[in-house]
Amino acid sequence: MTQLSMFLPHAAVGPGLPPLPERVPCISLWAPYAELVVYGEKTIETRTWPWPYAAGWLVIHEAKHVDREAERRLELRIRAMRERHAAWPKAGSSGAAIGLVYVTGCRPLLPADEEAACFYASDPPRFAWTLDHSHVLRRPVAMRGPQKFVYLPRETVLAALEGS
Repeated sequence: MTQLSMFLPHAAVGPGLPPLPERVPCISLWAPYAELVVYGEKTIETRTWPWPYAAGWLVIHEAKHVDREAERRLELRIRAMRERHAAWPKAGSSGAAIGLVYVTGCRPLLPADEEAACFYASDPPRFAWTLDHSHVLRRPVAMRGPQKFVYLPRETVLAALEGS
């Protein structure tokens, strides 16, 4: 389970963690994967392309598209997650940036990653982006879902984290 924080200092995102860069990359994930990431339940994101940085912050956008098969397959896990985090801000805001996560690294996806990734597929070969330090945005940022990285200004992300 990742460290999950709701209230953050303005200048940094957590003790011992690097501050947000001037421009923070943002990527869109289908529901329910986006919510699982921002609540720290999904600690590996899979892509057919590698994370392009050594490590760094990533804003999570929840797409309007819902993967119904994943909802059925992960139903019990999603229900338990929502019960555990009932007092936290609602993350499921389709069509909005809903959270922030730290990508600690990237490596080839392994069969043993299935639970952490909430998914496994080997064809085509995929990369595992390892995730930690998940944060729910107290104020989601309505925006169009990016097909590739888009970059949000640090001030926008900090304001959303603080709810202002």
